[in-house]
Amino acid sequence: MRFRPNILILSLAYLLPACHQELAREKELQKAIISLQYPQRAPLAEKTLRQGGTQAVEELLWEAQAVGQMQALYAGILKVNCHFMLMSFAGQAYSDRAVPGTLAASLAVDIMSRRPEIAMEFAKSSNAFYRSMAMLSQCSNPPHALELSRVLENDKDSKVNWTVSAVLRNLEFNRGITASKERKKIKKLIDKTEVAETWNDDCGPQSKRVTSLVSNLQNGSYKSGRIENDSVHGTYIGVKRTDGRLVRLAPSCAIDVYKAATKKGLYLHWLLEPILYFGIPTKSQLSEAIDLLKRDMDKFPKEARNGIKASMVNAGADIDLKNMIMEPGQALEGKYIEAFARQNEPVAQKLIEKSLLCRGTFLQENLIESVGFLQSKPLLDQVYSIGTDCEHGLLKAFVALQRASDQRALVLLDQLLRKDFLEEKVLLAIQDNPTERTCAFIHERANSKVRHAMEILEKIGTERCPVKNTSVKSQGK
Repeated sequence: MRFRPNILILSLAYLLPACHQELAREKELQKAIISLQYPQRAPLAEKTLRQGGTQAVEELLWEAQAVGQMQALYAGILKVNCHFMLMSFAGQAYSDRAVPGTLAASLAVDIMSRRPEIAMEFAKSSNAFYRSMAMLSQCSNPPHALELSRVLENDKDSKVNWTVSAVLRNLEFNRGITASKERKKIKKLIDKTEVAETWNDDCGPQSKRVTSLVSNLQNGSYKSGRIENDSVHGTYIGVKRTDGRLVRLAPSCAIDVYKAATKKGLYLHWLLEPILYFGIPTKSQLSEAIDLLKRDMDKFPKEARNGIKASMVNAGADIDLKNMIMEPGQALEGKYIEAFARQNEPVAQKLIEKSLLCRGTFLQENLIESVGFLQSKPLLDQVYSIGTDCEHGLLKAFVALQRASDQRALVLLDQLLRKDFLEEKVLLAIQDNPTERTCAFIHERANSKVRHAMEILEKIGTERCPVKNTSVKSQGK
């Protein structure tokens, strides 16, 4: 009987070496990724990964995903200088530490930025994170960004849509690298990426699409979106879908959706408020929006009511603001000042004077703090007023007064010690000029177990800030 080799054995004999090679290659790439964090081994590791093509990028993205999608995107954004996207991360804590995940994200984006054909492969991946990173990699490459955005324009993932939109907006604003023809194409793609539907009519409260929209608002899957207003298209109130795209509502549709939502117990003031201050609504739309807001005022969140009332007054509504209780800093917002001025309230003049005083305190840090070196009483008086009246001026004014050994610094320090966290500049100002009064005040507060006062003493030391007199009170000059 003739021997016939087993097909399975032959197949395994053929495949095993290939599998072994594949595993060895994967192990080599993973070892290279770990080596990225070690300066002496990093150059060779990076060279290995850059030569690894699609497989290396996949391994890098797999590692990058471990640190979290937004952290990985942040690392990639820093690499390709996608400034518009970086603004979205303002005020959020993302690490710059060189750990394998962030280094992998950075290198993966860099490789794809230089090799758009690899980026295109990952733009077609089933993994939403890979698609986002592929799009991000083309942030400085208009032709390829346009190509990838067409592939991703109907993506169902909200993070992918956000990335596509942000990259396109970065290119739209970056006139240095984007030609005018490309900008026109980009604008169209932005609309296609960001806007799912635009409703101008056929929005009766009983219509199917309004019922469906309200249902999604009720279960929390749809949320408040941005407001659009321009002279060409008019005003639209946005509702954000689960995929991040907007349903844009014309004022008449926003009113119909609001009325349908109230029947379900939802009172969404943000659907009506923009009608009061954006665009030129019809008289009937404005009147209806005001009537509905008046009717349902008690149903809105307490923190929103002041703003709604001010907007209504500015739109011509007859509402008495005399007994309105303002939150700290709230009154300096333009709409409140305008509302009080329209009603000829005496407080309007005080608010305008205060607003003019506080103008620029958010940015003019060095200007205010430098007054401490001048020993000019008129300027120090003005700085003290900024510290007591302006939210953004407190810390800057304290630094100036502490530098000038002005005892009014204690009034401001008292407020700073009450905040949730201790600003480093407070420590530095005291450390640079630990006056006897300031040290006595800090010891007094530390003895009363005031957390930040204890923290100051712990960090600058009792030698630098000794106890001499503990009877000092925080009072002005």
